[in-house]
Amino acid sequence: YLSIVPNPVTGISNIEINLPEQNGSAKLIVINSAGQKVMEQTVATGQSKVQFSKGRLPAGLYLVNLSVDGQTVAAEKMMVME
Repeated sequence: YLSIVPNPVTGISNIEINLPEQNGSAKLIVINSAGQKVMEQTVATGQSKVQFSKGRLPAGLYLVNLSVDGQTVAAEKMMVME
């Protein structure tokens, strides 16, 4: 369903998504270690790629959730480096 390449992230990574084609809204959500949402983006079902730039995010561990119609269908840990 979900992969992050490269991980750990030092600049830009691609988040690759593979969801069955379906009706419904899919969202990609990045959450920091304090449980705060730092990114939320609507994504298409099927195969897609989202480019993620660490930007000003501090180094640390983040959780990337993929949800469809509010239900989490996949989650991956992402390490952001300086």
